[in-house]
Amino acid sequence: MKIEVKPQVENAPKPSLKMRLFGDKQKKIRTISCVIVGIVAILLVNTIYAKFFIKENSDGTLQKTSLLTSLKKTEEKKVESPLSGVLYSESVAKKHPLGVMIENHPDARPQSGLDKAEIVYEAITEGGITRFLGIFGPREADEVGPVRSARTFFVSWIQEYDGYYAHAGGSKDGLAQITSDNVMDLPHTTGYFERQPRAGIASEHTLYTSIANLYKLAEAKKYDTNASFTSLQFKDDEELAKRGAIEKITIPFSTESYEVQWLYDKTENIYKRVMAGVPHKDKTSGNQLTAKNIIIQTVARAPIALPGAKPTFKFTTEGSGKAIIMQDGQKVEGTWKKSTTSERTKFFDSTGAEIKFNRGVFWYEIVPPEVTATITEKTVSTENL
Repeated sequence: MKIEVKPQVENAPKPSLKMRLFGDKQKKIRTISCVIVGIVAILLVNTIYAKFFIKENSDGTLQKTSLLTSLKKTEEKKVESPLSGVLYSESVAKKHPLGVMIENHPDARPQSGLDKAEIVYEAITEGGITRFLGIFGPREADEVGPVRSARTFFVSWIQEYDGYYAHAGGSKDGLAQITSDNVMDLPHTTGYFERQPRAGIASEHTLYTSIANLYKLAEAKKYDTNASFTSLQFKDDEELAKRGAIEKITIPFSTESYEVQWLYDKTENIYKRVMAGVPHKDKTSGNQLTAKNIIIQTVARAPIALPGAKPTFKFTTEGSGKAIIMQDGQKVEGTWKKSTTSERTKFFDSTGAEIKFNRGVFWYEIVPPEVTATITEKTVSTENL
C-alpha cells in the first residue's frame, strides 16, 4: 500500500483586526472612489433627463422624450435667416433687423462690427466720403462703430426691412424722413452709446455701441419685435468646377482713399474686401471683410439745397436702374426695381427672371451713373499649352 505523505504546513498567523479592516488601503480607496463617482454620475444623468427630456403637459401628465429624439430636434432647429439665407439656430435666425450707420472717413478706420452684419450698404455722402449701413440680426457684435449720422437714402433702405435704425444725428431731410415715415428710431442715447477718445482724432469719429445695447434700446422704446419684410430668393453655392474666372472688382467711388476692390477666392467662393489698397479688416476681430454676393447698383442722384442746412444730395431709391450682380466668380448684368419706399428692392436678369443669391453676406455698392466699376477676369497663361 502506497501512503501519500502531505507536507506539513505551519499554521498561518491569523490576520489582526487592523489588517482585516485596512489591509489593502489603496485598493479600498479606489473602490470607494469608483462607487462615489458612479453614484454622482447616476444622479447627474437623472437630473439632466428630468430637466431636458421630461416635460409636463398642459393636463399635468408627464411626457418623456428619448435622447436620440431630442438630439434630432436640436438639429432641426436650424432655420434660414430671411436677411442672408444662412442657417442659424431658431432663436436668432429671425431676429428683428437692426440697421446701424457706420462711417468710413480714414480717421474712422478700422471700423468695428461690420464683419458681423448680414447685409452692408455702401454709398457716397458729402465730399465723396462713403458711409455704411450695416444690417444686423443673427450675429452679435460687442462693439459697433464709429456710429455716424443719417441720410435720406439710408433711411429709405432700412425701411425695406422694417428695421430699427441706429445713428448719431443726421441731415435735416434725413431726420425729417425718420419722423414722417415712422421709422423705429435708435438715435444716439446716453447709456447705450459711448465715446472712445483717441489722440489726434476728432470726437465725431469716436462713437461706439453694441448690438446688445441697441436691442435693449429698442425694447426700452417698446418697438415691435416682429419685422414684416420680403426676403430675396436664395440658393446654394455653385460647385467648384462651374465657378467663374472673375478675379477682381474695382469701384472708384471718389479719391484713392475710397477706392474699393473685391478679390475673388474661387476655392472658398467668397470676395475679400480691399479699401484704399489694403485689406479692409475689422478692428475687433482682425478678420478681413468678405461677402458672398456683391450687388453694384446704379442709382441716380441729384444735389439739393435745404433752408438753413449745408448743401447735400439725394439718391433716387425708388424706380428702376442697372445692376451688376457678382457671385460664384460670375457677372450677371441685370436691373433693379422698387416701387415704394418700404418695398424691397428686387433684382432681375436679362430675361426678366428674379435673381437667386448665394446664402451669405451681401454688400450693396451703390454708385451714381458717373462711377463705373471695373471687373477683371483671371488671365490664363498659354505658355505651356
